[in-house]
Amino acid sequence: MDPKEIPFLSKEYAQELELTGDHANSLVNYEKGVVENPDNSPELQEHNEICQSGIARMAIKTGDLRRGVQLAKQLEGRVVKRDCAIILEQMKCYERGRDYDNQVRLLLDPLNEPDEAVRVVRESRSIEGAKLVAKFFVKLGDHNSAIQFLVMSQCVQEAFELAEKNNALKEYASAIEKHGNISQSLELAEYYNKLNDMYMAAKFYNQAGHYSTAMSLLFKNGDDEDCVALAVDCGIKSKDQGLTNSLIKFLLGEDGNPKDPAQLFRLYVGLGRTQDAAKTAVVVAQIHQAKGSYRVARDLLFRMHQQLREKMMRIPLDMNKSLMIIHSYMIVKTLIAKKETQLAARLLIRTCGEIQRFPAHIVPILTSAVVICTQANLKKSAHKFASQLMSQEYRPKIHEKYKKKIEDIVRKGGNQTDAPEGSSPCPICDEAMPDYAMSCDNCKSLIPYCILTGRHIVADDFSKCPHCEMPGYYSEFRKLSNQNENCYMCGGDLKEAIPENAKFYLDKMENEYK
Repeated sequence: MDPKEIPFLSKEYAQELELTGDHANSLVNYEKGVVENPDNSPELQEHNEICQSGIARMAIKTGDLRRGVQLAKQLEGRVVKRDCAIILEQMKCYERGRDYDNQVRLLLDPLNEPDEAVRVVRESRSIEGAKLVAKFFVKLGDHNSAIQFLVMSQCVQEAFELAEKNNALKEYASAIEKHGNISQSLELAEYYNKLNDMYMAAKFYNQAGHYSTAMSLLFKNGDDEDCVALAVDCGIKSKDQGLTNSLIKFLLGEDGNPKDPAQLFRLYVGLGRTQDAAKTAVVVAQIHQAKGSYRVARDLLFRMHQQLREKMMRIPLDMNKSLMIIHSYMIVKTLIAKKETQLAARLLIRTCGEIQRFPAHIVPILTSAVVICTQANLKKSAHKFASQLMSQEYRPKIHEKYKKKIEDIVRKGGNQTDAPEGSSPCPICDEAMPDYAMSCDNCKSLIPYCILTGRHIVADDFSKCPHCEMPGYYSEFRKLSNQNENCYMCGGDLKEAIPENAKFYLDKMENEYK
C-alpha cells in the first residue's frame, strides 16, 4: 500500500466509526487523516477540512468540549459550526427545561461525560436517567455502580441478580439502604435472616419499620458492639415505649452482661431524655474517677457534653458541674508547671471542696492543696486542708516528705487569713462577683467557666475554642496560641480564636438550647 493513501483511508474509516458511534476511535483516525498541504492544493484542503471538522465533532462527543469548540471557531465551514452548536445547544435546552432523561442521554453519548451524567441523576432522581447510567456501567463492567443505579431506577430484581452473580451483595444492600422502599427493605431483611446474618437482617427490618423483629434479633447477639449500637438506633427510631423499656433493661445488663454505658447515654439523648442522659454520664464518670482514671472520666463527660450541644439540648447542672470539677483538677498540674501558683491554688481549693469525687487520691490532693496554697499566701485554706490530713483516716497515708510541714501548719493554729480573691464583672448584669464563683449573687445567674483558668467568663475578654467551642478568656487563648500550645479541653489548635460577644453567646445558650 502506498503510504500516501493512509490519510485518505483513515478519513474514510473515521467516518464509518462515527456512524457506528465509536467516537474515540473515530477521533484517532480523523487525526491520522490530516496531511500537510504546502502547495495549497484544493483537494487536500477539502480533505483536511473534513478531517478537522470530524476532530471538532468527536472532541465534543468524547467530552473535550474546549478543544471541540476552539476547533469549530477556527474552521471556515458552516456545517461543522452547526453540528457542534447543535450538540451544545441541546445540552443547554435539556438543562433549562429540566429534561433530565435526554440530558443524561446526551452526556453519556455523544459527550462521554459519565461523571456529569451521574451528578445529574443523583440531583434529579430521574428514574429513566438512572436506567441509562446503569446500562452504561454494565457495558463498562463496573458492576457496583451498575447495581446502585439499577436500584435507583427501580430495576431491583435485575440489580439483585447482578449482585448475586458478581458477589456484590454488600453494594446491593447499600443501594437498597439509600434508595429502596419498605417492601424492598423487608425482602432483603428476610433474605439475610435465612442466611442467619442477624445484624444485616435486623438492619433492614429496622429500615422497613419492623422494629420488634429487629430488636429481638439484636438481643440474641448482645456481645456484638455493632448489634448493640443498631439496637439503640432501632429504639430511637421506633418511638415505642415498650420496646424502649426492654432496650434499657438490655443495656443495663438484665441478661447479666451490662453494655457500654455510652450506648445508654446515646439512647436517652435520642429520646430527648436529657436528665436521664446526664445522670448516666455522671454515674459512668464517677466509676472512672473512683478508679483514679480522671482523664478517662473527663474525656467521657466532655464527649457526652458535646453530644448534647450538637442536639441543641441544655446541659444539666450536675453534668456541667462534674465536668467543671474534674477539668479544674486536670489543669492544676499544667498551671503549676507554668508557675501560675494563684490559679493552681484556687482550683485546688475548688477540687478539695468536692474531694469525695476523688476517693482514690484524697491524701495526695489535700497535700498538694496545702503546699500550693501556702505558696500562694492562702494560709487559712492551707491550714484547713492540713487539719483534714491530720485525721486518723488520712494521717498514716501522708508522704514522709510533707508530714512535718503539715503538722507545723496545724500547730500554728487557724488564725491565718487568705489573700483576698479578686473580683470581676458578671457577664450578664455587670455587677462585681468573685473570680472563681460560678453564680452571681446579684442576678442569680449561673455563669460559664473559662476552660483555661477556671475563672468565670467576663464580657470584655471573651472567646471560644475554635474547635470545641468551649468558652474562656480571649487573652488566655492568645497566650497559649503564641506558646504553640493547644486547648486544655479538646486539644485543638487555638490560632483561629478571636474576640467574641459573651452576651450573644449566653443569650444563644439560654434561648436556643432545649
